[in-house]
Amino acid sequence: YLGPMTVLKAIATAGDFTDFADRKRVILTRTDGNRITVDCVKAAKDSTYDLPVFPGDKIEVPMRDFKSIFN
Repeated sequence: YLGPMTVLKAIATAGDFTDFADRKRVILTRTDGNRITVDCVKAAKDSTYDLPVFPGDKIEVPMRDFKSIFN
């Protein structure tokens, strides 16, 4: 834990999004099991959507639907 961190900063620190990432359905799982869907496209435009990340939280970036990758 390096101090104050947000979802977008944590993803950037981990190497950023791949071309196949679904940036609109990132899952932030809190240590209490609460799961929050983060739209990182919105978060990049408005920092109020870029939620803080705390020690023990997990971030999952799912792959986009196969159809949307090739359209």
